[in-house]
Amino acid sequence: MDISTTIMGLFLALICMSPFIIIPIKKSKTNKKMQLAFTSLAQKHQMNVTQQDFCKHLIIGLDEIKNSVLFYDGITANEKFIDLNNVKECKAVNNSRNVKVNGYNDKTVDKLEIAFKSKSNSATDSFELYNSQRDSEINGELQFMDKWSKILGSRLNN
Repeated sequence: MDISTTIMGLFLALICMSPFIIIPIKKSKTNKKMQLAFTSLAQKHQMNVTQQDFCKHLIIGLDEIKNSVLFYDGITANEKFIDLNNVKECKAVNNSRNVKVNGYNDKTVDKLEIAFKSKSNSATDSFELYNSQRDSEINGELQFMDKWSKILGSRLNN
C-alpha cells in the first residue's frame, strides 16, 4: 500500500510539473528555428547584424555598417529588408480607436507598425508588429515599436 501511494504521488507530481518542463523546451526550439531562419535571411542580404532584438514571434536586426535593417515574422515567415540610406522618415504608427464598453471609453489598438517613407518618392513601406485580427493581445509590441522606431530614426541621413 505504501509503495502504490508513493508511485501514485510521484505520477501525479510528474503530470503537474510537465507543463513547466515541456513549454520552455518547445519555446526554445521555436526560437532556435526562428533565429536560424533570420540568420539565413541576413546572409542572403549580405548583412552583418550588429544589433538584434526579439519580441514574441518578431525579430529585427540592424547592420550599422551598411545602414540597413531586416525584419522577420516567425509566424507568417514575412521578411522585409530596408536600406536606411534610401529612407527619409521612420515613424511608429499606432492605429487605434475609441470604444465604449459598459459606459466607459476604452482605447483599442488595431495595428502597430513601423513605417518608412522613401527619399526618392512619396512611397511608404511598413512592417507590421501587431494586428488585432491575428494577435490575441499586445505583449511588448508597443515598447518594441517605440524603441526601434527611435533607433532607426536616429540612423537616417536626411
